[in-house]
Amino acid sequence: MTKKQFIDYIKALLPRIDKTGKYHSQVVAYTVERAVNNILCDLYLRSPQLIDPYIKSYTGIEFSENEYTGLWEADLPASYVPLPVVGSGVREVASLTDLSLTFVPVTYEDLMRTIDLDVIYVSSMVNYAVVDDKLIFAQEPSEYSEMRVRMLTSFTDYDDTDQFIVPYGQDMAIIQNIYQILGLVQPVDLYTNNSDYGRNQRSNDIR
Repeated sequence: MTKKQFIDYIKALLPRIDKTGKYHSQVVAYTVERAVNNILCDLYLRSPQLIDPYIKSYTGIEFSENEYTGLWEADLPASYVPLPVVGSGVREVASLTDLSLTFVPVTYEDLMRTIDLDVIYVSSMVNYAVVDDKLIFAQEPSEYSEMRVRMLTSFTDYDDTDQFIVPYGQDMAIIQNIYQILGLVQPVDLYTNNSDYGRNQRSNDIR
């Protein structure tokens, strides 16, 4: 289903805030993101390959030199799911013009320690650090300016019409996490509700 369909589906399962109001779609989206992040982190810790279906690729990454640090930076095209590993939710950086280069994620501290080493200018291994919403390199990336970045993209950075893949067998866990995050009492059967959408969606899932 699309991101918007999944948000509507979750909204249909949630109780009203009061007699007239339901949760705003943006609130639901951020809550879904937190719940999905928990599931994806668990999957990654179980086996990194399990998150591969949820990774998105981006090209057209643009670089600029930071006038204060002298380091080369690129804005990431989207926010990412934070993972407990160097590089976090940025899973791969690659050059589209020089396939001999290998990009290696390092901590920012390790990157700073390599700045004055001549080896970084002759090695086929290029170190980079993920800092907040940026990729940071110690040398000018003119040789590999056409880049591809593969990321575990955050739910809120999906377009409404993007397909959202619910991790296999984790739909109920996501819904339970959402109830916990919002501090709601979970019904005995989350699909037993007065929403035609909820009933129809459940029927479609079964088919």
